Amino acid sequence: MDFDLEFCTLLDYVPKSRLLSASDEIRRSQLLNGLKKATPLYRDNLASAISSFPDVKTYLSGGYLVPVPGSNKYLPDSVKPMELFGDSIAHLSLGVLNIFKRIQAVKKSAFLKHAVERPSTFEHAASLEVEISPLFYPRKLILLDDILTTGRTVCGAALAIRKVNPEIEISVFCIARNTDRFRSDGSLRNPRFGKMRMLPDGNVQFSLEVFLK
Repeated sequence: MDFDLEFCTLLDYVPKSRLLSASDEIRRSQLLNGLKKATPLYRDNLASAISSFPDVKTYLSGGYLVPVPGSNKYLPDSVKPMELFGDSIAHLSLGVLNIFKRIQAVKKSAFLKHAVERPSTFEHAASLEVEISPLFYPRKLILLDDILTTGRTVCGAALAIRKVNPEIEISVFCIARNTDRFRSDGSLRNPRFGKMRMLPDGNVQFSLEVFLK
């Protein structure tokens, strides 16, 4: 099975494996800390940042946000960052649907140096249970995740949804995009749009990546 997904990202993220200046390392650490803790201030700043880009607002306005769970199975009192972020930007979309349940933990990609070590698209799909009411099938879902790198996590999530209902339109919004370097002006904001294709072997191919000016 192969399919295409449109995606939008808002911020730049440079992984720790890159050689960074002291100021860039601070930016990287602050971004990761904000994504992990999802503090009210960070969530408000995200909503404000999105609102400053009309094309990003338009992208989010046409569907329901679906937070993608972290790699571990959540405990009852666990912080669920993507659900918190989803609630903070719900007013920019049609609403938030928490339809995923992580039924099996997968390896955490952030701790793996090489792409080949990361969980496959099929592993991600198999680890997720999708709960959609048979009385309500939304026309469009927008997967919400933290950092877009290989695309396997969101493609796995999309695959899990397509197994339940292949007719639902799915796109992706990730807060940050993995890139080689930060902007020279010090800003993390660097919105981009693009497409990714999940190939039959589970690999993900990116194309048509366009930056907003």
